[in-house]
Amino acid sequence: RKRLQPLIDAGLTGMSLSTDEYHQPFVPLERVEIAARVAEELGVNVGRMGTPADRVMFRGRAADSLAPGKEDDRAAWQTFTSCTREKLAEPGRIHLDRHGMLHLCQGLAIDSARNKPLAEALQGYDPKSHPIVRLLLDGGPARLAQAAQTHGFVPRDDYVDECHLCYEARKHLRSRYPDYLGPAEAYGETDAAPALAR
Repeated sequence: RKRLQPLIDAGLTGMSLSTDEYHQPFVPLERVEIAARVAEELGVNVGRMGTPADRVMFRGRAADSLAPGKEDDRAAWQTFTSCTREKLAEPGRIHLDRHGMLHLCQGLAIDSARNKPLAEALQGYDPKSHPIVRLLLDGGPARLAQAAQTHGFVPRDDYVDECHLCYEARKHLRSRYPDYLGPAEAYGETDAAPALAR
């Protein structure tokens, strides 16, 4: 209740809780059920998400852990010219991690809410001035990869999907945009439990 109430006060009306085999090692199901019960008692609509292996999007840790084993249907980086998985211009949902970062997509942050009210952080989002989102809107992950090339990124010709390319380009750019690309766990940089799965 203590964690949910400030989010509700800022306008939270629904939330999704991950329950699949990829999250269970880090988040026991009993914790998910406690969070769901309390949220529902507070009037929040709760959904439980479980991603079957054949519907994985290769972003975040899935790009590092699962993409190497998926050998079919790979494509050249230049073919991924749009982001079809997230509504970056007008997001209908966001992720909030344990560090206080607000994510449009895992590891792609709007801003950090740690030092400001949540509503203020959300209102301050401008996709045209966001250094990563503006590139994705301009030409998808291929445009982001092209920009990352000026900083030494070398894209390959065998990406599983657009998320795979986007993740690798963002991972390369992380040190240049730490307020927008993080936390470290989302990029496999620590041994800590995944921030977005807690």
